[in-house]
Amino acid sequence: MDIDLDLLELSSLRPQGPMPPVTPDEVELTAKVGVYPPLMVRPLSYTHPQRYEILRGEKTWRLAQMAGLGAAPVVVRDDITDDDARTLLEEERGGQHKEDDPLIQARAIQRLRNEKGCTLTEAAGIMGLTLEGACHRLRLLRLDPAVQELVTRGQLRLGHAKPLVGLIGETQRVLALRAVREHLSARALERLAKSARAGESVTDSMSESAAMTPAEKDPDLVRLETELSALVGSPVTIEYRDDGSGTLSVGYANLDVLDGLLERMGYGGEP
Repeated sequence: MDIDLDLLELSSLRPQGPMPPVTPDEVELTAKVGVYPPLMVRPLSYTHPQRYEILRGEKTWRLAQMAGLGAAPVVVRDDITDDDARTLLEEERGGQHKEDDPLIQARAIQRLRNEKGCTLTEAAGIMGLTLEGACHRLRLLRLDPAVQELVTRGQLRLGHAKPLVGLIGETQRVLALRAVREHLSARALERLAKSARAGESVTDSMSESAAMTPAEKDPDLVRLETELSALVGSPVTIEYRDDGSGTLSVGYANLDVLDGLLERMGYGGEP
């Protein structure tokens, strides 16, 4: 059945957090083909006319609104308890995390402004962000590509990436990898970035356990370590000997990261 969008509303049980972002392409597609799959809703007691809370399809509901649709297909469930509703809402939020890459959001904001003529405030609203949040994401487009890759992989968070904007590419890469290796807080990385802008060394005070690249290491080797680290999503260290032999080490923070590394290397764990 179809229900007017005005009779649908967000559940009071949904997890706290911003609305899921949408892109202009998604809005355009929704306007052309309509809403699919249907939303899952349950009736709200004592409302007249009858209103419904959304249990699945929050983003779809927003897309339908922005596409100018008047109604959306729904599956009405009046047998869902509050506990089950919370579980459904939390599961949907978990699935949205894959769409929370701040760089994807930044490029969508940029496209809204360049191709659709939106103001930054309008673009932020469409993406479900505050104006400040939209500004922070746009600044990420000025990061070195290797650092952007760490952000996309989830190894470097938005709060960690912001202080690196404006530094030269090599300094960005050094600080980003140090943050990953030493599990630095955003505040600690901000202090290091400030020191780098003042011309101070950002490697001298590093702890020995961090296993950062020694200052005397060949610059080409340092660059290779940085590029490989960004490629695999974990810190890579290369040690070489005078006879041309050496070792290549890949670090990982936990077993989940190790599993991801093994999967990218084609190891499935099956005999």
